[in-house]
Amino acid sequence: MAKFLLLFALPAAFSLILAAAVPRAAADLTYTVPGGQVQSLKQYRGKVVALEFILTTCPHCQTASKVMSRIQKELGPRGFQAVDVAVNDGAANLVAAFIRDFDVAFPVGYTDDRTALRFLDLAPQRVLFPQVVLIDREGMIRYQSDVAGDELVADETALRTKIESLLTHGDATGKKARR
Repeated sequence: MAKFLLLFALPAAFSLILAAAVPRAAADLTYTVPGGQVQSLKQYRGKVVALEFILTTCPHCQTASKVMSRIQKELGPRGFQAVDVAVNDGAANLVAAFIRDFDVAFPVGYTDDRTALRFLDLAPQRVLFPQVVLIDREGMIRYQSDVAGDELVADETALRTKIESLLTHGDATGKKARR
C-alpha cells in the first residue's frame, strides 16, 4: 500500500514542522504517461507550472483536475502549464481512464510515492491530496500546499490569482522575481 494516506485533518503544529521550504529550486521530476513514455518536468522550463500530485480515485483530486483543466485552457496561451502526477497504487493502469473520465486537458502521468515525497521535500508522512506546487518560469517553487491541505487547493479564484501573479510578476505574491 502506498505511504500516502488520504486524511481529513492533521494537527496544524504537526504540518508546520513538516512543511518544505519555499521558495526553493524545483528538483527535476520524471514521470510516466499512458503508453509508457517517460517525461520530465524540465520540458516546461520557461513556463509557469502547476504540478498536482493526485490519487486518481480521490474525489478532491478529480475536482482539482477539472478546475486545473479550466485554468489550463484559459491561461495556457500565456505560458501556463498544468501537470498531474498520480501516486496511488495501480496508477499506471488508472491514469488513461482518469484522463478520459474527467476530461483532463493537460498531461497526466504517474510515479511512485517516494519520488513524489523527494520532489516535495517531505519525509514519509501522511499527506492530504491533492498536493499542489506552483513553479515559476525560472524553475523556482513559489508555492507548495500544506501536507494537511489548505484552502487554496479548493479555491479556484485564489489559485487562479496565484498563477496569474506568477505569469505577470514572477512570484505568487505579486513581487517581481529576481533574475
